[in-house]
Amino acid sequence: MNTSLLKEELHQLIEKGDESFVKNFYKLAKLYLQKSEMDKMIMDGEADIKAGRIYSSEEMKDFIDSWN
Repeated sequence: MNTSLLKEELHQLIEKGDESFVKNFYKLAKLYLQKSEMDKMIMDGEADIKAGRIYSSEEMKDFIDSWN
């Protein structure tokens, strides 16, 4: 089933669902998107480490101190 058909079916399920279903589906969707974003951040961080794009603790301290 292609994405547009899945989206259409999801819309139909949401329309048929009661309040509890909609709230739980919303929570599930939000958690999935948050996890996906976190996974991407981890992968980006690992790529930075492998490429040597890292900062020393002193550089980080100076960077944080510059916020004030």
